Amino acid sequence: MGSKGSSRIIGDVATNSTAPNSVYFPWSAMVEGHLLVGPGVDPSLVVNGAQPNPEIGNVTLGTSNLEEVNSYPEPVFPEFPTDLPTRSSITLQGSTNGSISEDGYYPNITIKDNTTLTIDIPEGTERKIMVDTLDMPQGNISY
Repeated sequence: MGSKGSSRIIGDVATNSTAPNSVYFPWSAMVEGHLLVGPGVDPSLVVNGAQPNPEIGNVTLGTSNLEEVNSYPEPVFPEFPTDLPTRSSITLQGSTNGSISEDGYYPNITIKDNTTLTIDIPEGTERKIMVDTLDMPQGNISY
C-alpha cells in the first residue's frame, strides 16, 4: 500500500480513454478498487506509471475494459458571486500559517511547506471565497 501522504482513490474508477499512456500513476498513488479503461483496447497500453507494472502495483483489484463508452453529464456549477471584495493574494511558506476571516475574492492562494490556511467560519454562517489559482503543493486547509 501507499505510504503516508500518497494519494488514494477508494472505489472503482473508469475512463473512456483509449489513448496510449493516458492514465499515469506516480509511484505510490493508488486505486483501491478496479480501473476500467475505454472499450476494445489493451489496458496495459492506456495505463502507465513510475512502477514497473502499475496495473498491479497501483490498482488493487486490476484493470479491465468498459463494455461501452460511458456518457457523463456536464457538471452543474453554482453562480459565481459578483459582489465579493478583492483581497490580497495569500502565500504561506516556511513556518508561517495564515487565516481567512472575511468573504472575498483572492486572486492566488499558495500553501507550501506543510503550512496551514485556516478559514474562520463562525457557527451558523458560511464563508464565501472565490480564488483564481489555488496552488497547494504541500499544505493544509482547515476550518
